[in-house]
Amino acid sequence: MNLEWPVKVNKEIPQNFDPMWFGGLIEVAGSVILTVGTENRNGRQYIKVTPIITMKDNDWGRIKKLEEYAGGLARHISPIESSPYQWAARGYYAVELARLVKPYAPSRQEAFTAFENWANEDEPEQREEIARELQSIEGGRNEILEYDYRQLVTQSNFVAGVVDARGGFYNKNIPYAGDNLPYHDWVIPRLETHSQNQPLLEALHEKWGGVVDRWDWIVGKETGLMPLIEFIAPELKLRSIEPK
Repeated sequence: MNLEWPVKVNKEIPQNFDPMWFGGLIEVAGSVILTVGTENRNGRQYIKVTPIITMKDNDWGRIKKLEEYAGGLARHISPIESSPYQWAARGYYAVELARLVKPYAPSRQEAFTAFENWANEDEPEQREEIARELQSIEGGRNEILEYDYRQLVTQSNFVAGVVDARGGFYNKNIPYAGDNLPYHDWVIPRLETHSQNQPLLEALHEKWGGVVDRWDWIVGKETGLMPLIEFIAPELKLRSIEPK
């Protein structure tokens, strides 16, 4: 991974930054990692460990809006990937974001604690050990339960962050609804939110209805979509509630 920034990076937390909204976003998308690399100083190689928070998307507008709301850097990383645009925060800026967001990101507790430990340690070897410990955790996420999200999913800005990250409003019929899905959840209009964070999807389902189908939380017109839209619409920052 290229750790150098090609342009000036916003290193001040924007005044309109909402930690709970960002918590919802980072709970379903992105990565929180400590990268281990080397840097050359005076002809010698030194270990370099860097905290990085990233999120990819296939829409440049959303990534630029994320830069506006969370600082960091938006950039085009690859013309051939399905999600060619990336937002990233690194170094002490990422640590500060982690400190603010930690109360609202149950699955990122160990990763954000590792960021704090990195910031409190000066020795490269100790920072590398912290990074290796975090890398040993599958997906960089600690174990979580549906219970961990029950309070968060009652907060409009947290749920809006989830939808901003991996939600979509659709206005089209699906010919086949699947064996476990009532057809009315696939007819127009509907909201689909994709995530591999199963406990969070189940908590959203318990609070707001709809169905959970594998890695998707789907809310149809007849299962609570309109109250949900009214609840989160004022807090959405990256997506429009206009259906596709």
